[in-house]
Order: sequence, then C-alpha cells, then structure tokens
Amino acid sequence: MFGKRRGDARAHRHGRRKTAHRGSRRIRFDGGHETARRAREGRSFTHCNSAGWSDAVPQGFPRLAVVGLRSEILKTPRREAGRSSIRLWLTRAVRAAVAGLAALGLIVIVVTATPLVTWWAGELAGPWNEPHGDILIVLGGSILDDGKIGGSSYWRAIYGVRTYKEGGFKEVIVSGGGPDPVPVAVPIRDYMVCNGVPAVAIRIETRSNSTRENALNAKQLLNNSPGKKVLLTSDFHMYRAHRVFTKIGLEVEPAPFPDVRRRGGWWLSRWQCFQDLVWESVKIFVYSWRGWI
Repeated sequence: MFGKRRGDARAHRHGRRKTAHRGSRRIRFDGGHETARRAREGRSFTHCNSAGWSDAVPQGFPRLAVVGLRSEILKTPRREAGRSSIRLWLTRAVRAAVAGLAALGLIVIVVTATPLVTWWAGELAGPWNEPHGDILIVLGGSILDDGKIGGSSYWRAIYGVRTYKEGGFKEVIVSGGGPDPVPVAVPIRDYMVCNGVPAVAIRIETRSNSTRENALNAKQLLNNSPGKKVLLTSDFHMYRAHRVFTKIGLEVEPAPFPDVRRRGGWWLSRWQCFQDLVWESVKIFVYSWRGWI
C-alpha cells in the first residue's frame, strides 16, 4: 500500500506516465495534479489526445459535450491558419495593385511628357517622301455608326486629295469595306470628289475587312494595270501595309502622311496615340507570326 503511494508520488513529481489496472478498467496518469487526484479517487479516464490536452471525463459525464468541445478546440488553429492565409493573400493583392498603378502612372507620364509617340510613329512610317506616279491607292480607316467618314479615314481622304493633285496621278483606288452597311470606301470617295478629284478617276473596292484583304482585292482590281503605283495610308499603318502589299507581289511606293505625328503634337491626345501604336504593334506581331509580312 505504502509502496504504491510512493510510486504515485514519484510519477507525479517527475512527470512520468504510469498505467494501472483496476479490475477490467484501464486508468492513465499523466503527472498532472488533477489527473493524479482523480486517479486516486478511482474515477475513469480516457487517453490524452494528440493535441496535448486531457479529455479525462468522469463516468456519467455527457460524452457528446466533450466531443464537441474537443472539436472546437481542434478547429481553432485551422481557423487561425485560414485567416492568416487570407490576410497574406490580401496583402499581396494590394501590393500588386499598388505596383501596377505606379507602373501605369509612370507610363502615362512618359507618354504625355515626352515625344515617344512621335518617334514611334516615325519609325513605323519609314522614309518620308512625296512620290509621283500613275495610280494612287488609298486605304480606308474608320467609319462612324451612321455611315459618315471616321477620323482616320477623313485624314486619309484629305491627304489623298492633296497627293492626287500634286503627284500627277491618273487614277485612284480607294480600298475599304467593313461590317457597316456603308463601306468605308464610299464616304472617302465622296469626300475626294467634293474636293476636286474627278469621279471617273476613282474606283472603289468595298469587300476588304483587313489590311491583307486590302492588298489582295486591290491587286485583283488592278489586274496587272501598267504604271507606277503609290500607297497612301497613316504613318503608323505604313509599316504593315507596305509589307503586306510587297508580300503578295504588288509593288507600291510608300507615301505615309503624318497621322500620329500630327495628333501627338498636343500632349492631351498622346495617350490615344499611344493606344493606337500599341494596337498596331500587336497587329504587326500577328501578321508576322502568320507569315503575311
């Protein structure tokens, strides 16, 4: 009797676990004061779980309540981990958004405060000249929803009239279709006729929906017509257009006019010019990848 008590005291003092059998019931001691006290009183216990806490329960205690309490305690670290991961994700998202806005702001400053768009458009335009020839090919641009001539088409029509009068051309080919009910070539032709170009000197091509189709349909319309051919389009569009015409075997002399270079002179319009240049660069990449230039 005295030996057993000394053993229990020693287990309590040194924190060692000891298992005793009382009849068919198994009792587990973990060295804690409450556990040792209950063990001496002969009350039943269950094993300590992996979380490091004792779910020792006296006989008759509602087991469901203990199981629920244990579940809540085990869920707490998981909830904290989930909240930490959400906070970490939000922090990274905010940092990425701030970095993106800072980069966008820097780009806006560079675009609006420097001559970047003017230089870029000049690189895409190539050499600036005023070639003379026999056939002037004018490529269509934008058109408004009501069928009126759009901004880029308007300036192509203006420079088409000037080039026709100054270059001694005999014929004009206006190429441009589009999904609208009125093909873009129609208002360009009408504008040129209203500004002194003879209607009989203008032929239009209205089936094209892209620069490559402009070249293919213009070649078919010309049908190996003799004479020097000059291609007129916007400065930023000339790089792609000239190479598409050359790729299909239609030799033309490039005659770019200042579109972005003109609009880029006003700093408030430079951002729109920058967007046009980026979109045109994407098209150049696609045409190059597909082998069209």
